[in-house]
Amino acid sequence: MEKYKLTPEEYNNILKKIQLSIIGLDSSKTDLKRDLIDEGMNISVTNESEFKNEKKGFSANINLKLLAINNEKKQVLKIEASYYVFYEASVDVSEDFFEIYKDHGLIINVWPFFREFIFDHTSKMNIKPLTLPLIIKK
Repeated sequence: MEKYKLTPEEYNNILKKIQLSIIGLDSSKTDLKRDLIDEGMNISVTNESEFKNEKKGFSANINLKLLAINNEKKQVLKIEASYYVFYEASVDVSEDFFEIYKDHGLIINVWPFFREFIFDHTSKMNIKPLTLPLIIKK
């Protein structure tokens, strides 16, 4: 079990003072090796994020990376997407708050956008569209 510096009460008090305002795709990059596609691809998704306090709230940048590896352990597909997210807030958020929020709030806000992006993007690549799970697995 993870050990956080904020108590659940402190975290929830801050959470009540923030409101999602903006989600936008900042950039994306795709690398497909069409000749390596096979039926047994293993899909993984990782993410990294950072935040900063701003006037009237805080922003977060989250970078998600999808990798598809074939049965021969070769990379078939890599899709990277970076999102900008802005939250209106009546308090400054701390690094301690964001350490919790990035895994429990931020990813939940961005995940539906990334899922749709991956499905739409792969269908336009003339390959079998990828449907990611409803919830990102840790």
